[in-house]
Amino acid sequence: MKDAIEGFIYYLRVERNRAENTLESYARDLTKFGDFLGSEMNVVEPHLVTEAHVVEFLAHLDRSGLSSRSIARARTSIRQLYRYLMKEHGVEEDPTVHIRSPRFTSPLPVVLRLDQID
Repeated sequence: MKDAIEGFIYYLRVERNRAENTLESYARDLTKFGDFLGSEMNVVEPHLVTEAHVVEFLAHLDRSGLSSRSIARARTSIRQLYRYLMKEHGVEEDPTVHIRSPRFTSPLPVVLRLDQID
């Protein structure tokens, strides 16, 4: 899995010219995913990853207290990795295709009280 992630980050850097912050975010999310798969699921090859593995990883992130926005970004990182693997390396299935992004709410705006307006 590590080689697939490194190849994907290289692809994003060289061929897609992504910003350094984007590369760091993708690398961080995907490294966590790869570590989780290896230690918790004993899966080390990208073509062996199933939808259940991805769902369990996202649930793990939720249990760890990550925000829904961070979990959504991790899901997007995994989805983009699999799009790359399908296009460039012949992986046949995307395990993220049926996984929805978590819902998140926008915070309500702060409203001034009447005494603050005066």
